[in-house]
Amino acid sequence: MNHSLQKIAEKRQRLIALIASQRVFFAQNADSLRKPVSMADKGLNVLRYIKHHPILIVGGGAALLSIVNPSKVGK
Repeated sequence: MNHSLQKIAEKRQRLIALIASQRVFFAQNADSLRKPVSMADKGLNVLRYIKHHPILIVGGGAALLSIVNPSKVGK
């Protein structure tokens, strides 16, 4: 085998071993990130919903205000 091809093959093997060790490290530490990432994902979903349905939020706010303080809704 050509010397340069042999060096490339060795480098490839080192990179494959490095990737495997990184996968193991990430798998061991991913559980501690699962809950915070899930909460952030839910928050983003709420913001996306508000962005796509702003009138529902305004209507809901007016309804809540009318329940809390009906005299101020007319003003």
